[in-house]
Amino acid sequence: VYPAIASIKKGKIVEFEDGKSGEFDVIVFATGYKTNVKQWLKDYKELFNENGMPKSCYPNHWKGGNGIYCAGFSKNGLQGIANDAQKIADDICSVTINARKLPSATEANAQIKSFDE
Repeated sequence: VYPAIASIKKGKIVEFEDGKSGEFDVIVFATGYKTNVKQWLKDYKELFNENGMPKSCYPNHWKGGNGIYCAGFSKNGLQGIANDAQKIADDICSVTINARKLPSATEANAQIKSFDE
């Protein structure tokens, strides 16, 4: 964990406000998270509780009604967000494209991986 970033230079050099610097491949902003869904989603009470969290409990928290999905509410960090995103992609594929018999997102990823090998 580092203090605030003062600047990012060429060559992946990051300078911090405390005067230290270093070379980094990735910057992850872990600023915490507090939902504000109640402020922007009209009629949120159908899907979210008074705390702005999905009414459905983990592991089914990601799927709401009427094509609304909730990614990132599992409280499992980036891995939880990735899992939610995969479930949502698979669900969209099965619901909207199933009639065309296209592969699911998981199957498509497996096919892409086999092309890379």
